[in-house]
Amino acid sequence: MPKPFDASTKFLIELFPEDWLRFLQRPVGPTELVDADLSTVTAAGDRILRVNTVPPYALHMEFQAGPDPELAERTWEYNVLYTMS
Repeated sequence: MPKPFDASTKFLIELFPEDWLRFLQRPVGPTELVDADLSTVTAAGDRILRVNTVPPYALHMEFQAGPDPELAERTWEYNVLYTMS
């Protein structure tokens, strides 16, 4: 279930994707937001960015307000579903 801050953080990622890469100390390059809506299978992951560096990579950001013992499994599931879409 989406939390109140989800829409705000997703919006900020859409506006400033490369700033998030800098903040997370990841290589910066031309960046595009991936349409990773997996809602037909499960709730969508927060945001996935495709970064066109050499080599290119994808960055999946999943925001948490508190501890979640199932975060690793849920994130793994989102990433597997993303690669299959």
